[in-house]
Formats: sequence, structure tokens, C-alpha cells
Amino acid sequence: MARGVDNPQLRERLGVPSFEQRWPWIGGDLQTLRDTLREVDLPHDQGVPIEIPVPALPSGAAAAGSLLALLDQPEGDPKGLVLLLHGLGGSSSREGLRRMGVALQAAGFAVLRLNLRGADPGRHLAGGTYAARCNSDLLPVIARARSLAAGRPLLGAGISLGGTMLLNAALASPGVLDGLFCASSPLDLAACSGSIERPRNRVYQRWLLNRLVRQTLADPFGVSADEEAQLQATPPRSIREFDSAVTAPRWGFADVEAYYR
Repeated sequence: MARGVDNPQLRERLGVPSFEQRWPWIGGDLQTLRDTLREVDLPHDQGVPIEIPVPALPSGAAAAGSLLALLDQPEGDPKGLVLLLHGLGGSSSREGLRRMGVALQAAGFAVLRLNLRGADPGRHLAGGTYAARCNSDLLPVIARARSLAAGRPLLGAGISLGGTMLLNAALASPGVLDGLFCASSPLDLAACSGSIERPRNRVYQRWLLNRLVRQTLADPFGVSADEEAQLQATPPRSIREFDSAVTAPRWGFADVEAYYR
């Protein structure tokens, strides 16, 4: 859910005002659901599609393919380029991500909105799904983004799990980004998985699971017989169960605990 940590010194240095709740969006739940409950007024999507080749999954569960990114240009010469990543179950067309991209364009930045492996509208370009650490997918994208930045600063911005992916890429290859912003990104996957299993978060978890299972089974490259059985015969009841059945083995981890570590 939406949450902020205030750093007055950093805000002062960046010239950014402190976050203030605005009626009626009071509390993390309503702030999380705002774009679902209220129609978002966004301009027509004019992003230029760019296909970026990525290798096969480490486990061999999916072959090499491409990820689809959409490039949005600001008016005038851009100050830099921002690689913008969606969260779990999201895509480049989600309202919150597009709203962030429009704000960045208005501030003078070019924006590259990436669809991670398995997300529409690039679902047909690569099999499999993404993970919190998917550097073999993400580092080639960052290299392409660096080329598109053409000597200007290359920044990253990730919503939820997208921010965790960017953090892992930056840890694996220090200096690969010139700056990074993360919004509500899980830093401890085990703790976050446990938190979303609390009774109060049942609706969030059910919504996410439905999207994840639907995305996985809609893979035009197919799913294994074992995955299909686990997702349809005995559907996962939690994000942990989904990660145990699909995410961890696809990305070459011994089990879900190893993936979360």
C-alpha cells in the first residue's frame, strides 16, 4: 500500500515539498485504490514502441525473446531519460504508471515505459514471467536506455516490485543508473509476502493472484504441465505459493526461500 518516509534534509536539497494527504484520499488504502476508484484523465498514449532483445530465462523455462518499451518524449530538449517500471501484475498502460510518466514529461524528461516479461502489450514477444531480481532481462534494457539517453542522465523510477528490480540491477552493476526513485518497493520479500497474507489485505492479495495466474496461463509460448496443474487444479492461495510454484523455479532458485533471500 502507499506509504511515505519523510526526509526533510533531502526534500530541502531537492526543493520538493513534503507529502500532504488530500481529502478524500486519506490513508494508505484509499491512496492505493485512488486510480481504481476514480477515473484518471490522461492524454492519448503516443509512446513509440521499442523492442529490446533479452536472453532465455536462467532455468531454461522460457527462450530468448524481446521486451516491449514505449518511449515518450517531452516538448523541447529532454533533461534526461527515465526508465519507468510497473509493479506486480501491472503494465506500461496502467493508470498510475502513465500518470507518473506524464508528470515526468511535463518536467522535461523523456520516459521509457517498460513492459516486463509476461506483461501486456508485449506478452507475445517473450515467454515466462518476471521476478524481483531479473537482471538478465533488465540490464540489457538499461543498456538500451543508456543509448537512447544520448549522453544525458539516465534515471530509474519503479513502482512497487519494479523499484525492487531496479535496486537489484543497481546493486549488481554499480553506476548503471545515474539516479533512482522507488515508490512502495518491497525490500524484504519474505516480510512483504507475510504482510499481504494478513486478513486485512485479503482483497489486495486475491486481486494480485488473479492477475498473476491469468497472465501466466495466457502465455502464448505455453506453460509446463506441472505449472498448469499447480495453477488450475490447486490454485495458489498466496503470493508465496505462486512464487514457490512459478517464480522461483523459472528464475533458477532452489526454492521460494532462496528467491526471497
